[in-house]
Amino acid sequence: MRQPAHNTAPPDRTKTLRFHPSPFTGNDPRKGWRTPLNQIIYSEQRDEETGYGYFGARYMDHELTTMWLSVDPLADKYPNISPYVYCAWNPVKLVDPDGREVYINGNQADQSVERLQTKKMNITRDVQTGKLSVAFRGKYSLNDLDNEETLLYNAIVSKDVIVHVTAAKSKQIVQKGEIIHTFVSAVNGEIRGTYGGSFSGALYHDDNGIKSAQTYQYLDVDLLDENGYNQGVPHEVTESFLLGQRAITLERSIEGADELPDQSNDEYKKCHERAIPQNSLGLMFRFGGRYIHFPRSKFGRTK
Repeated sequence: MRQPAHNTAPPDRTKTLRFHPSPFTGNDPRKGWRTPLNQIIYSEQRDEETGYGYFGARYMDHELTTMWLSVDPLADKYPNISPYVYCAWNPVKLVDPDGREVYINGNQADQSVERLQTKKMNITRDVQTGKLSVAFRGKYSLNDLDNEETLLYNAIVSKDVIVHVTAAKSKQIVQKGEIIHTFVSAVNGEIRGTYGGSFSGALYHDDNGIKSAQTYQYLDVDLLDENGYNQGVPHEVTESFLLGQRAITLERSIEGADELPDQSNDEYKKCHERAIPQNSLGLMFRFGGRYIHFPRSKFGRTK
C-alpha cells in the first residue's frame, strides 16, 4: 500500500475545516453534550491521491482503521500503547491535535509565560505546540528551589498530569446591571463566570494500570491584574496540576469549579489552598488604578 512521503508535501491536497472533537469522519460521539461550543476545530488536509488525512505532524487512515501512519513522537513515553493509535483509543475523553503535549495556548500565552519566570528557573514555550520547558539559570539547581518553585517545576515536568491552559481575554456580559466576565469551558463548552482564573475539569484515564490525568484551566492575565492577583498565573497552573494529581489518587475525573460560591467543590477547595498563593506575602495597596505589591513576587522576574 502506497504511503505519502513524510518529508514532502502531499500532492494535490485539498484543505478543509472540519468541526470534530477528534480527527474522525462521522458523527460526534459526544453528541449528548449540552452545547456545540465544546467542539474543536482541526485543520485537516486531505491527500487526494491516497485519501489519507494530513494533520501537520502525521498522516491518518481514518476511513478504515482510524490510525496514524507513522510513529507517535512521544511513543517512548507510553511503551504499552501502540505508537500508531490515536489518543490511546480514547478519543471521547482525550484529544491529540499533533501527537505532542500542549500546555499554554491563547492570545495571552506569552504574557502568561512571563509571569511564571523566576530568577532560578527559565521557563520557555514552544510557539508551535504551546508546550512549556524549564531550565535552571546559572548556578541554580533543583535543590535551590523553595516549596512554591518546586511545585511549579513539578507541574511543568510531570508525566502523569498534563495541564492544558487557555490564556485569553474574557468576555463581558451585563447581568442584572452588573458586568460579569465569562469564558467557555474547554471541557464541556459551558459559559461560566470568572474572576480571572478558573478550573474547567480534570479527566482521569487508566490505560491498563497506567494512571494519568489531563486538566483544563482558563485564565485572563489582565483580569487577574485588575483584581490584584500578582501571582495569578503560577497559582492557576499549580492549582490545575494538583487537581490532576487528586484525580489520579481518587481514580476518577473531577468536575470544573472556581471561587464562585455556586461553582465550587471540596476537591477544588483543597487544591486551591495548596496551590501557589494568588498574592505574594507582604503589603498590597492600590495606586493610580493599579495594585502595588511590596515586596515584589518571586514570580514574573528573571533577576
